[in-house]
Amino acid sequence: MIEETLINYLFLRKKRLQRAIREAETDGIFLTSDVNIFYMTGTVFGGYY
Repeated sequence: MIEETLINYLFLRKKRLQRAIREAETDGIFLTSDVNIFYMTGTVFGGYY
């Protein structure tokens, strides 16, 4: 149940981010902090990105 909820939240976050990128008429974003990477992906990778 928790995993399903997290997947739903991540999906909604991705959709909101995509909408914001379109509205800003930009090509993308650059996430640099672990907190922001975790917020958008649900995980943090060690090492180089």
